[in-house]
Amino acid sequence: MSINNSANNEIYNIPFAKGLALQGYDSAEDGMLKAVRSGFTHWYIDGSLECEYPGKWSETRIVSLKNKIDVHSVKPIFHGNYKLPLSSDVVEIRNEAINWLCVKSILPRTLLRQ
Repeated sequence: MSINNSANNEIYNIPFAKGLALQGYDSAEDGMLKAVRSGFTHWYIDGSLECEYPGKWSETRIVSLKNKIDVHSVKPIFHGNYKLPLSSDVVEIRNEAINWLCVKSILPRTLLRQ
């Protein structure tokens, strides 16, 4: 396995690796293109970035990204939001955590602050 460091155009050979992932804190689309240009087999989609919140994933965006994945033969690794769901600043995640608690427990919704 070898990768191209686009910053200085050096090639790194890593004989024991079958694949490598790039984690650059970019949008899914930009991260994929950077991974392709540098010879990575995978890239991270960081769910903690605002541009990757659940509400930002339209059907059109998903289909477009799947098509690009097929064309470039690079695979995503989705890294979810790292925060505790109940205290997440991502509204969709926090609301789902509250809904889950209310369904799975005897905790009344009125005790949970939004």
